[in-house]
Amino acid sequence: MFNPRDMDLVKLYGRLPLAFKRAATAARGAHFARLRYGSEYRRTLVMLRESEGWAPDTMAAWQRARLGAVLAEAVRTTDRYAGLDPEAVAHAVRTLDLSGLPLLDKATYKLEQPSFVNRERRSVFVSKTSGTTGSPMVVLYDRASVQQRVAFVDRQREWAGGDARGRSVRLSGHHLVDPTRQRPPFWMVNPAERQLLLSTYHLGPVHLPAIMDRLERYAPQFVDGYPSSVRMLARGAAALGRRLPSLRAVITTAEALDPDARAEISDAFGVPVLDYYSASEGVPLIQECVEGRYHLRPESGVFEFHRSDGTPAGPGERAELVTTSFTQMMMPQVRYRSGDYVVLDDDPLAPCACGCRHPTVAGVDGRREDLALAPDGRWIGLLNHRTLKTFESILGSQVVQTAPDAFTLRLVPGPAFDLDALRPQIAAKFTAALGQPVTLDYDLVEALPRGANGKFRSVIRAFEVEAPGADV
Repeated sequence: MFNPRDMDLVKLYGRLPLAFKRAATAARGAHFARLRYGSEYRRTLVMLRESEGWAPDTMAAWQRARLGAVLAEAVRTTDRYAGLDPEAVAHAVRTLDLSGLPLLDKATYKLEQPSFVNRERRSVFVSKTSGTTGSPMVVLYDRASVQQRVAFVDRQREWAGGDARGRSVRLSGHHLVDPTRQRPPFWMVNPAERQLLLSTYHLGPVHLPAIMDRLERYAPQFVDGYPSSVRMLARGAAALGRRLPSLRAVITTAEALDPDARAEISDAFGVPVLDYYSASEGVPLIQECVEGRYHLRPESGVFEFHRSDGTPAGPGERAELVTTSFTQMMMPQVRYRSGDYVVLDDDPLAPCACGCRHPTVAGVDGRREDLALAPDGRWIGLLNHRTLKTFESILGSQVVQTAPDAFTLRLVPGPAFDLDALRPQIAAKFTAALGQPVTLDYDLVEALPRGANGKFRSVIRAFEVEAPGADV
């Protein structure tokens, strides 16, 4: 469970002299390396290399066996699932049709946490999501589940032609060093995991030359982090005309990756940008290959795709992910409504040149909390991208929806910015995206706010909605 001492340790780290911060970072990295890289990690990585070539019927048979083991353990070891209907469980295992089992919403998983805890496993890691209302979700993991999930992430590195545990640069939203620090280092090294942790608070033009010097010396195969942070680094590198010759790929997750960000990052570094979908709760993974296709990872769980009315979605439709995880055994999830959305592929089984035979989706479309709600009840994805990204005089933007027909726009103005001239153009963009005129307020800022974990949300909905309407 969440330990208040965690916050005390963060405060203590912030007060440490630089040399002690280096030692603390290395020690913490060594602890996580022991946790993440063991026999289950190695076994899973070997299995993933093989399973990507399995025929669909072979994969279905493997999933049935794994689902049977997961459900049997959940029934035996948790209060939540002790009462599952045996006939519904047997049907699910036999057919991979889980519709006879109850759905699980995120609020229940969060508020009734003790009932989900597996009595036969030992918790070794606590994941705390950022939460959308200021109240984080606390999720427990056992050692095997941690190692399995790390293996999936590292397998994507191999897809890019790199080493599973190759050197990487991680853009961290944590206060690795004092955010006001004006001279290097703006980073910390995690030797045990071959990782350089880079402060996102120092990605401005003043510090970028020193940062690029350090990255070139470090010679990473990968840069990974939130798309918004990686984009800041890419923009600075492009302005300096510098690349990282050792780089194989940029890997992004946790935030929606819009097309402009993808193009800017790829152009700046000259390597592919591989996105993946995951979540702190331990839901199954979706990973993008070098051909730009998002592959489901059926080895990580069972995927269902629901329309807003709960019926199964079809090809080309936008759908909510409902998942049953194979890699979260400490707090099992059966038919978990993730609140995350994908666009389904018209031909999910079309052969992919990457060699992976797993089904694909057309794209990961973001979380419900990152969607705007139109006055007519439609969910609107990528609203910031649709409305504000075309204006060159706006250096940065964040859309805050305060009511179905009202928005506050936080804008970072550029040199040629003229709000009076832009108002009618922006209003027209919002009318086109939402289907009717809405009220727009403007807040001009020097920098856009980030969450405590360093994540940036381009769209924030400041009110809760129960019943979703049609999706766009």
